[in-house]
Amino acid sequence: MTRNQAIFAFDAMMLVGFCAVESVRLAGIAFHEWLGILLIVVFVVHLLLSWNWVSAQTKYLMRGVARDRIGYFLNLAFFVVAVIAMFTGIAISEAVLPAIGVIVPRNNFWLKLHSVAANVMILLCGFHIALNWDWILKTVSHVKRSI
Repeated sequence: MTRNQAIFAFDAMMLVGFCAVESVRLAGIAFHEWLGILLIVVFVVHLLLSWNWVSAQTKYLMRGVARDRIGYFLNLAFFVVAVIAMFTGIAISEAVLPAIGVIVPRNNFWLKLHSVAANVMILLCGFHIALNWDWILKTVSHVKRSI
């Protein structure tokens, strides 16, 4: 398996996890929160796997083509919104924090901010996939050929 194929498999699993964590009504709040905590770890690993791209794009941001700049700022927005969703999710926890003995009072501001951030994350995730669709198709075709 090539590095790109491994990244693709990891990203595909991350997308499935992201879709699952967004199905709060189906799975329940405890599943949502514990999977959300797991996805924080997955999110960090994804960033580390993509660090060469992040570093290169940051270094050559103004010299790159418009598509690269759009991708960079889309990913930056996705990162910021994801961090907001993660931290507000922890702040409004109804299952994870009580399970470890931490009780937090209900706060509608954090709840609304979490909801908005989660909805924006879904939108940005779609844009992220669309912007990388050519890489996705290329990687899938390489995987199919190697099977």
